[in-house]
Amino acid sequence: MSKRRRKDKKAREAALKEKNPFSLWFLFAIPSNFLLGCACIIALIGLQEFAVLRSQTLTCFGTGVLGSLIIIGTTKMHKLRTFIHELKHAFVVVFTGNKVKDFHFDTHTGHVSFTMCSTKVHFAPLITLAPYFFPMFSLPLLIICILCDQLYIYPLSFALGFALAADISMGFTELHPHQSDLHRVPGGFIFALLYLSGFHLLWTAFVLIWVFAGRNGYVYTGYLMLEFVELLAQRLEPMLALYLDQRCLEKAGTKV
Repeated sequence: MSKRRRKDKKAREAALKEKNPFSLWFLFAIPSNFLLGCACIIALIGLQEFAVLRSQTLTCFGTGVLGSLIIIGTTKMHKLRTFIHELKHAFVVVFTGNKVKDFHFDTHTGHVSFTMCSTKVHFAPLITLAPYFFPMFSLPLLIICILCDQLYIYPLSFALGFALAADISMGFTELHPHQSDLHRVPGGFIFALLYLSGFHLLWTAFVLIWVFAGRNGYVYTGYLMLEFVELLAQRLEPMLALYLDQRCLEKAGTKV
């Protein structure tokens, strides 16, 4: 009986590993999202102090956010939500270099079947969490806004706010502890929630940089990040030099 239990336990562990492929890249992305998000927030604070904010653009953006929340919050659209959910899965499958085999959706259910390359298994958590973070509406609109920075700025600001609110609200309305997708990533529900919170912080702040200052806002953000990297390198340089000197002394001692 004990042998049978051990065999069943091993089978369950194997099935769990198959569902939750370990991804060091995914675990590293969790703190990275928060760090980059904080960097974008610092840039936003700097833009408030040193740049002339585009108040009318911000008003149009906020109106779009409010309109999106009202429309999405008051309409059910079950079939459309299911379609968007599965479409986000499919988009991330393609973007990560894998191949979609089958796409199906119904009023309340759907699925995406795909083949995954052995060298791209570390992207599995992103494919699983795609419906809850992938900015399918706001990403293309932000690209258009950056390219057409001075053209149709107010309609584009409104559309960007509408799209960002749609992406975030549709993702978070499906978040609950019993959602199967959230348990199929390394670390389960808690790690999935941490990744999603960090990503939405980063993406919202990144979008707001354009709303506040346009393309120049990203130039300023890049400058701040370079300054931070330079400062960090200056602080770490003495520690690294001391470590290398100690290693050299240890090697010299072993040779003697």
